[in-house]
Amino acid sequence: MAQYLRETLRQGRRTVRVGPFLAGFDALSQSPALNFAIPDDGAHPTSSDVRNLVALFVRQGRRPRLEFLPMLAPAVEERLPEAGFVPEAVHAVMVATRHGFLDAAPPPGIRIRAPEHAADFWALRRVQNEAFGDAEPDAAQILRLHALLNCGGLALLATTEDGVVVGGGDVTPPHTGLAELAGIGVREDYRRRGIGRAITAALARAAFARGLERVCLTPAGPAEERLYGRVGFVSVGLILYMSRPDP
Repeated sequence: MAQYLRETLRQGRRTVRVGPFLAGFDALSQSPALNFAIPDDGAHPTSSDVRNLVALFVRQGRRPRLEFLPMLAPAVEERLPEAGFVPEAVHAVMVATRHGFLDAAPPPGIRIRAPEHAADFWALRRVQNEAFGDAEPDAAQILRLHALLNCGGLALLATTEDGVVVGGGDVTPPHTGLAELAGIGVREDYRRRGIGRAITAALARAAFARGLERVCLTPAGPAEERLYGRVGFVSVGLILYMSRPDP
């Protein structure tokens, strides 16, 4: 899983190594979710390593931020608070295998399909952003979606019978035999109907059809963790997000 995270960080970003950290920077966005560092497994960073990492992020005009599996780098979690880093969130890491996956059909009146034209790409990102409380999508987000598909990723959207897009999600390009389901969201007025579960199942099914044996995801909270558990995802660890607030 850690190697997958590092390979994904390299995808579409400029990466810089600082001591035991690999930092990645997105050229089109300053979003903390797209600009972060990952420590090496078993890393024992010095105070100087952390200061150099912070300085690198500051020079790039980005908030210093890390995403990592604390069980693989406990010394990093202990060292970062000395430099002003605080936890943002801790999420479960869940994995489903080809043989443990449980399929789920969409509810009546809902169709799940791939985006087919420009309006679909905008509608998909719009409904995802709405589901996560983000702003309207911009051209950079659409470029990233096309890049994801061009590199072997997947995207699916859920529509009503009259074509209204009510949900969607992505699968990242595979690395080290693993791909991640991400951005699974449903419009608020269409939730609690089984649409999110059906999107998750369709994304996993499509990934397995391409030959993958495992897919992973990080649920936003306990409710999402229960939802993904119903399609065969099992918690295997935790991922920690830490950042250094602006002074």
